[in-house]
Amino acid sequence: MSTGRLGAGDTAIQPTIFDAKGDLLTATAADTPARLAVGANDTVLTADSSTATGLKWAAPAGISWTTWTPSYSNLTIGNGTVVARYAYSGGLVILQYQLNWGSTSSFPGGSVSIGSLPYNPKNRGAAIGYLQAGNVNRPFFMNWSANSSVVFPAAITTDGTYAGRTDFTSSIPGTWASGPEDFFAFYAVYEAN
Repeated sequence: MSTGRLGAGDTAIQPTIFDAKGDLLTATAADTPARLAVGANDTVLTADSSTATGLKWAAPAGISWTTWTPSYSNLTIGNGTVVARYAYSGGLVILQYQLNWGSTSSFPGGSVSIGSLPYNPKNRGAAIGYLQAGNVNRPFFMNWSANSSVVFPAAITTDGTYAGRTDFTSSIPGTWASGPEDFFAFYAVYEAN
């Protein structure tokens, strides 16, 4: 590798502009090269028009959660409490949902769905959740279709050779009580359409 000038003639960039491993060549204006010193470990290069080079080293951005208000089919929240939030970054959606069962919460019958997702999924998918209903503690799964704003919770059954699914009811997967210990919760990650 050559260690001479970058370019030729009097306007060439001298290799002495670099002082340390990781230094970057940038500019402070048209035809005005400058060195940007390497950043600290675990920082990322970020545009910043207030700096001389228009660049700076910064900590990566964290996840920012936004609340979401679900709609429901065949599920009555009553005096139960819901935590529903999501984070969105670069087309990826992370959902968090938890229903803490209340004394007036119920499954009136039929297939339960949780709708009004903040972003429709690009593809079909599923996620595993966890629930406690009375004295039953077990995983369950959520599934969704492409370009749909609805997810469907279902209990996992094992009454055959393979695991299957069955809709939640007032007694499936267990008898739901009004105690603070009864809940169902899930996280889902999917690509937005």
